Amino acid sequence: MSRLICFLPYTPRSDSEERGYEQWLQDVDNPFFNSRPPVHHYTNWRVAGGPTEAFPYTHFDFLLIEPGKTADDVWTDGPLAEFAANWVKLWGVAPEGDPALNYQCYVAEYVSGDAGAYAPLIEISLDLSSVGEQWRITQNVVGQAQSPGFTRRFISRSDPASNAIIGELVAGPR
Repeated sequence: MSRLICFLPYTPRSDSEERGYEQWLQDVDNPFFNSRPPVHHYTNWRVAGGPTEAFPYTHFDFLLIEPGKTADDVWTDGPLAEFAANWVKLWGVAPEGDPALNYQCYVAEYVSGDAGAYAPLIEISLDLSSVGEQWRITQNVVGQAQSPGFTRRFISRSDPASNAIIGELVAGPR
């Protein structure tokens, strides 16, 4: 049985921070997603460093799909679909526009490697040759992936010389 993850990079509306976006992620978004049956583990991250020309987003989420479930189980979960549509209305940069203007969503399958011990910092490399947990993108759900896969690795501190995207945990399961 394959391990599947949804990688969701995005940039919320410019006034989101002053409207309490990160607190909303902690109090509403993250607990909701982690309560849904097809979701094994869901986290929200803020981009804290790395090459912004290669990754033009301010946030990203990881949604690990419950073992034995598929990406279709996520998309056909009615409450999840309704919640996502409401997210676009509340926080999306183009609430009435193309969904890809609001967020991207890619399904990836585990290839190999280990992400290390869970930590509040993560390093994302947009290739499959870096050290860490390697994932191959198998489906572009919303938008078009910039690479065929990515590697993720939890870190204790960021390396300024790194070419990777650095994420700081905003919300995770309690």
